[in-house]
Amino acid sequence: MEHVKNMMTEYAPAGITEEKNGVSYGTLKKYQYYSTTRERNVNVNVLLPADYNENETYPVLYALHGYWETEDSLAAMSSARTMLGNLNANGEAEKMIVVFPYIYTSKTKEACDGLNLENSLNYDNFIHDLTNDLMPYIEKNFSVKTGRENTAITGFSMGARESLFIGLTRSDLFGYVG
Repeated sequence: MEHVKNMMTEYAPAGITEEKNGVSYGTLKKYQYYSTTRERNVNVNVLLPADYNENETYPVLYALHGYWETEDSLAAMSSARTMLGNLNANGEAEKMIVVFPYIYTSKTKEACDGLNLENSLNYDNFIHDLTNDLMPYIEKNFSVKTGRENTAITGFSMGARESLFIGLTRSDLFGYVG
């Protein structure tokens, strides 16, 4: 714990979100999977590491957006592709696959339409979509390492709430929660 504490900083390092010459960056692409929880196709963004190789396996990080946002919000807001590429190049992170799902999970509504209990419960419902639909889709279509020691979940705002809820509820699946 002391080692991790000493590595933590209050702010991201200067220049971490700027593309640099000589650094290979991953590929961010939108896909669709069928959600039995929602009973329709759903978009998901997947960031593959630079030089992604189907013969190698990679750990997976599920990154969840906040209230009112979409699968595009966190991927764009955090400059995930650039940051992860720079961290890989500096040896500060291992290559991984990052999944940016749309976490509002309702059978009857495509998007959140209010800050209320009904909509909040539709965010909580993402646990079923994630475990029954999205994780199997990712494992089938990408070269991922499986097991809780290779699977992490993190989020921003409502996504952070959901990450804690899912990570604690399904600690058999997630070894890391942010």
